[in-house]
Amino acid sequence: MIVLHIGTDKTGSTAIQKLISINRQVFEKKGWLYPKKIGENGHRQWKLYDKLKKNEFDILEELKKEVEESGLSNVLLSYEEYYKLEEEQIAKLLALLNSLNKGEVKIIIYLRRQDDKKESSLLQGIKHGILRGREEYGFQIEPELDYHTIMAKWEKFIDKKNIIIRPYGKSFFPHKDSLYEDFFQFVFGIDFNKIKESLAVPSKDPNPSLDAVSGYIAEFFAQLIADDYKYSFTSQLFALQNQYGKSKTYFLDKFERNRILSLYKRGNDTLIEKYSLPIALFQPEKKNYKKPDNIEIAERIALLYQRGEYLLPLYDWGSGGALTPNIKAHNINLIHGFYGVEEWGVWTKGNETAKLAFLVFRDYYNGGKYLDLIIKSRYLLNSNTISYMRAGDGDWSKLGGEDQYRLSTDNIRKNGGVVFVEFKHKNVISPMEIDKINQDNRVMGVGLESLTFVADLSS
Repeated sequence: MIVLHIGTDKTGSTAIQKLISINRQVFEKKGWLYPKKIGENGHRQWKLYDKLKKNEFDILEELKKEVEESGLSNVLLSYEEYYKLEEEQIAKLLALLNSLNKGEVKIIIYLRRQDDKKESSLLQGIKHGILRGREEYGFQIEPELDYHTIMAKWEKFIDKKNIIIRPYGKSFFPHKDSLYEDFFQFVFGIDFNKIKESLAVPSKDPNPSLDAVSGYIAEFFAQLIADDYKYSFTSQLFALQNQYGKSKTYFLDKFERNRILSLYKRGNDTLIEKYSLPIALFQPEKKNYKKPDNIEIAERIALLYQRGEYLLPLYDWGSGGALTPNIKAHNINLIHGFYGVEEWGVWTKGNETAKLAFLVFRDYYNGGKYLDLIIKSRYLLNSNTISYMRAGDGDWSKLGGEDQYRLSTDNIRKNGGVVFVEFKHKNVISPMEIDKINQDNRVMGVGLESLTFVADLSS
C-alpha cells in the first residue's frame, strides 16, 4: 500500500514527519518506507513537492528508484503542501505511484476549521518576520482554505473510497489529545500506544507559534520596523513568550471568525455530507474568543523594552540608506553613499521630509532623565537640522550646540520606547556645490554621518 499524506499545513504535519523520520528503522522493520532522497532537512519531503510544482518530473524517477531498491511493501509520502499541487502534477504523481505495484494508493488529509487555520497561519507568518497591519489580512476566499475545491481537484484522479479526510482538533482525536494515535490508526492500522515505548518521541513542539499578545505587538510596530529588522524583532517577542509563557487569548475575534467561516459554508456542507464528517468540524466553538487586553499587551511591551541593550531602528523614509545599530558605541550610523567613498554619509532628499523611527530600550538610558540626540554631518544648511522630534505627546528641545537635541525619558517610556525624528529643509543644495570635482547635481538636504543617542544621567 502507498499512503500520500497531503496536508494541510498547520495540522501537525511537522510533528508527524519528525516522529517518522527519527524512527525510520523501526518503520522499515514493519514494512514501511519513508523515502529519504526526496526529503529536505531530514524529515520534510520538500524536494519532491518543489520539483513537481516546477513541472520538473524527473524527480519521480528518483522516487521510483528508491522505492524499488528498498524492497519494502508499503510507502508513506508526507508533506504539508502536497494538497497545493495542480492537476497535471497530481496526475503524474499518482500515475507513478500506481505503477509501483504496491497495492492501493490512498491519500490522507487533515482539515482544520478555516478560522483556526487562518489565525495559526497569521501568527506563524509574524513569527518569521512577516509583519502587517490588520487591514492588510484580507478576509476573502483563499485557495488554501477552500477545502471543497481542493478535494474536487484530487477526486478527479483517485477514487473517493481511497480518500481519508480526518478532522484536525483535540476533540476529534482518540483520547481527545493525540494526533499521533489518530495518524497511526488511519495510516498504519497500528495502535500508537502499543509501540510508543519502542519509538523516540520528540518532547517539544517542533514548530511552536507566537501567541496573540505577540501578534498584537507585532501589528502595532508593523509600519515602523524596517524590513531588515523584522525577523530580529519577532525573535525577541518569541524569546519573551518562551520565558514568561503563552497567553491564553486569541488573535482573531468571534466576528472575524464567523466572517471567515461564512465564506466557505457551502463547500464545507458538501464535504460533510460526502465524507460523513462531523458537523462540529466547521462550526465555531461556543466561546468568546477573548483578545488580549491593553494591560497584557503593555506588560509584554515593557518586558521587551527592558530586555534589550541597544537601539533598534524601526523605519527609514527618504534617507537613502539602511540603518545599522552599533551596540557598543550606542550609535546609529547611516550607510555611506556611492560605493562607500562619499565622506558625508547619507543625504536627505532635497526638501522632502526624511523621517527616522527608533525603538529605544530602557536599559539604554539607564534611569537618566533625558535622552540627548547628537547629529554629526558633513554639511549643514542651517541650524535647524531637525524640524520635528517626539516620543508620544512629549516636547523636545534644542540644546546649546548646533546639532544636539533632547527628549524626556518619561515621554519615551509612555510611548513604548518609540522615538520619531524628522528632517526637513527649506534651503537645499547639491553635492556638486560643496565639492566642485563632484558631478552629482542632485538636489539634497543634509549629509548625515551619524546619529548618536546619549543618556543624560545628571539629576
